Amino acid sequence: MSSDTSAHSQSQGIAPSKPPFWRNPRVHALFYQVVLLIGVFVFFGYIFHNTVVNLENQGITTGFGFLDQEAGFGIIQSLIAYTPASTYARTFAVGLLNTVLVSVVGIFLATIVGLIVGLARLSKNWLISRLAAVYIETFRN
Repeated sequence: MSSDTSAHSQSQGIAPSKPPFWRNPRVHALFYQVVLLIGVFVFFGYIFHNTVVNLENQGITTGFGFLDQEAGFGIIQSLIAYTPASTYARTFAVGLLNTVLVSVVGIFLATIVGLIVGLARLSKNWLISRLAAVYIETFRN
């Protein structure tokens, strides 16, 4: 019995030693994350520097200064006045307005087609109802 108590008292008296900080898994994880973050910054810094140097060597400017230059090409349909002598900024505005126009017309036509096909699907006529069902199943699924 005395040997049990002496062994028990010895195990309580000795505190488990902590491993050094460089062997701590949390320190390892933090270290690897910092190294990876530095590597990512160095990589993107190199890519940015390389791009700037190559653009300068070829005489290409960056930025939005080109928007004031003459476009030199025509656009057939435009909601606002446009000629080939218009600037790239005006060309961008024409393209944006044309996109909005096509979107609005497309939404309107899709709504009408959907309404007609939906009503046809509810029709009591077997042929019309089945044709609408085939159309719906083809395009929805």
